[in-house]
Amino acid sequence: MWLQSFGRQSAASWIADALSSSGYRADLSPQSLWEVDRFLAEQSRQGAATPGGLLAEDLGSRLFALGAYTGEVIRRSLGGEWSGDDNDPEAEINVELHLADGSIVWPVQRVLKRFSEEPEEAIAPYAAALGVSVGAPCAAGKEETSVGSNPLARRRLPQPVRLFSSSARPSPPPFRRPDCATFR
Repeated sequence: MWLQSFGRQSAASWIADALSSSGYRADLSPQSLWEVDRFLAEQSRQGAATPGGLLAEDLGSRLFALGAYTGEVIRRSLGGEWSGDDNDPEAEINVELHLADGSIVWPVQRVLKRFSEEPEEAIAPYAAALGVSVGAPCAAGKEETSVGSNPLARRRLPQPVRLFSSSARPSPPPFRRPDCATFR
């Protein structure tokens, strides 16, 4: 009961506010899942939080909240409902999202896997594979700045994943969505 009615809703809202205050676009839109990937890329390396970074404290709670946020974006896009067993000692990790098409996904486990295994388990492509229209990442591979006293004011965005290792295939130019400028 707690996990379904309070935990998931407040965790998704809390992390959305925290991400937004740190310069990430976290508006529960499908495109914001690219920001979850960017956040994880900037705040962790090889399954460990970046020292002094935004995941350096309360790691478990913050990863749960990122999973709740991810699941809530997927639920709002595809329909479905959360399900969890309050008697499960690992209910926060095992909470399920039952999608309208009958699929069952575990968004918190996906975030944990992304944290542990780096970009190979990215969140936005995972949601896209489920049918969520995540669009393309904003300004992939370009440096951006944000205003204010944000300690992350200058940062390098993650490079897009290359599917081909051959140098014979040139990389396409980065794609920039028109709506990215309004959030940068």
